[in-house]
Amino acid sequence: MSKYYLIFGGVAGAICIAIDYLVFSQSIPFSKGLISLPSKVAVLMISIAFCTILIKKIHGKISFLRTTFGGVMIALICSSVSGMGYSFMHYPDGKFLEPIKEYSLQQWQEQNKDKPNELAKIEGQKLAIDKQFSVLRYSIMHLGLYFFMGILISAFMAAIIGDKTSFKG
Repeated sequence: MSKYYLIFGGVAGAICIAIDYLVFSQSIPFSKGLISLPSKVAVLMISIAFCTILIKKIHGKISFLRTTFGGVMIALICSSVSGMGYSFMHYPDGKFLEPIKEYSLQQWQEQNKDKPNELAKIEGQKLAIDKQFSVLRYSIMHLGLYFFMGILISAFMAAIIGDKTSFKG
């Protein structure tokens, strides 16, 4: 595996951690927190694009296979680093995430204020919100998202700058 995959994947993961930290620490208001997912996808996209361009400049050409493999590896490394960062924010007691859990519960109550039968299920909703912000769910969700986006972005990059005469690495 190329050291460039580790570097670009690690940097993308660190930036994704910083985005999550800004949202969870309320430096970015929760109401604007929906921008965090597109921001993380953009960071991954830029990371894969720059790594692919760098490898092409160094070697003179880059194959479809190497481009696709590189994009997937960067996505997996980014996901791993991001998951570890989320784990550090979540532990030792998870109180760091309490404000966003409360905000999520308030939003749910606001959406269901006209439905008394739904509001009676508030304890179940609290459990669902706790599960939503668990480390395992976050890690699996981001692993799937980054893997899928890594494949899409690297396929796009392979079509644009990949060596059209070579399919092997």
